[in-house]
Amino acid sequence: MALPAVVPQDLFDGGRVKQNVVPIPRPGVRFGPYPEQTQTRRPWTWYAAELLRARLLAVRAPSARERARFLHAVHEKRKQLQGCDIEFVSASARRLRSRFAVEGMTRHLVAECFSLIDACLRFHMNITLHDSQLLAGWLMLDRRLVEMQTGEGKTLAVALAAAAGAMAGIPVHVVTANEYLVARDAAALAPVFQTLGLTTGAVTAATAGSDRARIYRCDITYCTASELTFDHLRDQLGAASGQTERNLRGLCMAIIDEADSVLIDEARMPLILSGRVENAEQSAFYRQALFLAAKLKPDEHFKLDHANRRATLTAAGQEHAATLALHMGGAWRVRRRREETLGLALAAQHLFVKGRNYLVRDDHVVIIDETTGRAAQGRVWSQGLHQLIETRENCPLTQEQQTLTQTTFQRFFARYLRVSGISGTLHEARGQLLAIYGLPIVRIPLHLPNRRTIMPARVFATREMQWRHVVDTALALRTQQRPLLIGTDSVADSEVLSEHLSRAGVPHAVLNARFDAEEADIVAKAGQAGAVTVSTNMAGRGTDIRLGDNVAALGGLHVIVCQTNDSRRIDRQLYGRCARQGEPGSVEHLYCMGDGFDPLSAVAERLLRAIRREDAHGLPYRFVLLARAAQKMRERYRRREQWFYYLRAWHTERQLAFAGASD
Repeated sequence: MALPAVVPQDLFDGGRVKQNVVPIPRPGVRFGPYPEQTQTRRPWTWYAAELLRARLLAVRAPSARERARFLHAVHEKRKQLQGCDIEFVSASARRLRSRFAVEGMTRHLVAECFSLIDACLRFHMNITLHDSQLLAGWLMLDRRLVEMQTGEGKTLAVALAAAAGAMAGIPVHVVTANEYLVARDAAALAPVFQTLGLTTGAVTAATAGSDRARIYRCDITYCTASELTFDHLRDQLGAASGQTERNLRGLCMAIIDEADSVLIDEARMPLILSGRVENAEQSAFYRQALFLAAKLKPDEHFKLDHANRRATLTAAGQEHAATLALHMGGAWRVRRRREETLGLALAAQHLFVKGRNYLVRDDHVVIIDETTGRAAQGRVWSQGLHQLIETRENCPLTQEQQTLTQTTFQRFFARYLRVSGISGTLHEARGQLLAIYGLPIVRIPLHLPNRRTIMPARVFATREMQWRHVVDTALALRTQQRPLLIGTDSVADSEVLSEHLSRAGVPHAVLNARFDAEEADIVAKAGQAGAVTVSTNMAGRGTDIRLGDNVAALGGLHVIVCQTNDSRRIDRQLYGRCARQGEPGSVEHLYCMGDGFDPLSAVAERLLRAIRREDAHGLPYRFVLLARAAQKMRERYRRREQWFYYLRAWHTERQLAFAGASD
């Protein structure tokens, strides 16, 4: 009779081994046909108290001695495989899977597994894993987040953890930053996984619904967070209607690449599965809404909330709107519907900017994901906002949507029995990730010394002066044949800068949401000698820019940051495009006087006006300090906002559970 599959967490103690038995999460008798976490502990309202409790309950990080022992075990197994052919490695992997099923994921078996994966990578990709990657993969197997600097090989560290989990029989979902990386990583690593006896698949927006269940039955499935979440929502909707066929095999184990992007930046974004509702009169209704909104005056009739992109009618505005709609019938006579619709129309007119929040492609309004800078195909704004923007842009209207079910990444990934992740920028959000998800962060040391040069920040009074400096820098670096990457805030900014470069005769490529289909080709050429690339946040995460021949000897890639981000984490992502894996590189951050000060702080705006009145001698340095202080202030605000949202979402979910409903 086979023993139950377990994960022993063996802790070295004076040469003896203690074992804490934890079940391996997979479909079966113990966890059911669709394993998922259904119970969560009640959070304490006080953030500091919840953070303290999370630290006490979090998985302990291995000591330096335990890490050294694990690495020594991997190196010893690696020596034993030297000279062995790939057939022997494949046979050893089959035997190891049987031992995992009986003994569980003990450290010596994980070390042997990693040595087999290393041998496969050497055979198929001519890559040898270094100690930082081995440690990262090992730590992710036990519900931790790993901070590993950009360029240190996070993709292979994730592959290590995914392969080890899959060989133990766990269905593994590898969540990557975008569909380009989903297709790239799944295709590149498929031969490695196949040699280990594992099947792998990739789910993208183009994947047909009939193929998804087959792909999710693979041992390892690569996908984006949004595709995975929507497939889970479809499973829930189908189960509620009595269907037995499901896409996923449960929520057993997720490994999230760029974890801070999913778990922090996009955590509260509503993911709504909806159905279409026929409404023949919607076009006329939205034209009327925009017409009435144009008759209202800022400050007098409405107030704009730039931070949350909402417009609210004042008392005078409510009265004026009632007067304007006096002779209009239908929904305009209902006060609540009238005021909500006008609020959305005002937001569409004043707070959503073409080229920054959306673009028009083939007569369709396509949302731009603010975190990644990519076109979010298939995503629409709800409550009629999308149709109002389509009306404003003279595009055909999409049909109105009726919400069938919804969730957020924050609530969805909390349902996984085992979740882990990796990113180069987790440290700033360590408190949030621990308090909300119970995931501790472990920082991995650099494999090679960091050779990145961070130049002093510069400040410009206008955008025009800033673009002029960028063009001059591009011309100077082009004569040196050094590649240049320029990060901008939006599609519109990237196109304006592109015009300046074209007028100056600088050949360049533009990577933004309009050219996302050409991303692979643009990224492949961005590190070549003399290349100039203008990009939005699309180049900020998961982009590996490889240097061309002799470029390292010229100083490597130079990065110019022309962005104003809410968090230092996002700045560091763009910094990380250069000086990867011990290569040289440099970074320059440019500030513009009009950037970085939203209505979150009237104090910051008063300070800015005071600095502008002073002589220009001390202005740049003091402005940089003020801009960074404003950034920290926004980070604190977002952290507090996210914690309140988490509490509200938890209590809402409890109420739904008591009512017999779910997300």
